Amino acid sequence: MPLHNRALREAGTRWDDGSPVAESWFQGPRARDFTNEIAAFLQREFAKESRFVIKDPRICRLMPLWLQALARFGAKVSVILPLRHPDAVAASLWQRDGMPRSTAHLLWLRYVLDAESWTRGLNRAFVAYDRLILDWRAEQARMSGRLGIAWPRDVASAAEDIDRFVNPGLRHHVGGEAASSPSMSGYLCEAWPLFAAMAADGAPPDVEMRLDALRERLDGLSESHPSLHWRRAAFSQVGRLWSRMRQWRLHTTVLRSEGSQLSGAGVRAPRDPAEAKADCRQTREFIGKLR
Repeated sequence: MPLHNRALREAGTRWDDGSPVAESWFQGPRARDFTNEIAAFLQREFAKESRFVIKDPRICRLMPLWLQALARFGAKVSVILPLRHPDAVAASLWQRDGMPRSTAHLLWLRYVLDAESWTRGLNRAFVAYDRLILDWRAEQARMSGRLGIAWPRDVASAAEDIDRFVNPGLRHHVGGEAASSPSMSGYLCEAWPLFAAMAADGAPPDVEMRLDALRERLDGLSESHPSLHWRRAAFSQVGRLWSRMRQWRLHTTVLRSEGSQLSGAGVRAPRDPAEAKADCRQTREFIGKLR
């Protein structure tokens, strides 16, 4: 949802930035505005529905907004938290966005730790992605028992459709060892076994305390993590390029429509198209360093 991107920007972050959203932000006026938008969306889309599903990974970062809006809407909330191995997530983000592995691991930690923290006390179930793909029948039975959900269709009548949809052959990336990234190995080695245990209903009694400690350490790490700073620098470079290209297009439009000179139009543009091409080449090379 575009709303999620706008909300994250207002909170001083973005979907691919591992820095935390300050809890105080959720109490502010802009957070209330976004809650109102979500409540209006729910009313518009689901007012006549007895059951509905909302799925977007960015909800992990913005759960307080949704919980307030859902409470206002009068919905009974159940949360399913799918857990995919951090190496598989990193491989997917590398293929799609060229994101460095260490940055992807940082994001994985941020999303799962935030989601776990914000959903405590709710009716929830953790689901291991790999087990769901390999045996969805067993996992749906476990989810149903955990959440007390009665599905709209019984499993027998839906099985053929689900078998076509949940195809192990479509899984492109499989997780390996959680410690494959030296810069994040300690965090992943602590977090992944805890979440895997929660997905198997075998979490240790002190799991929440241990996850809280990890989240607190992650908050301190985020601002100093080198991959995060590289990523921000790249976005800044792209922004500068976009500004220069926009100036060039505006200048060209003015010349075509009015036959005016650059100085008369008051628009500053690159000296010639070769300069804009050089900017493009420089930015591509800069972003390539992230790989």
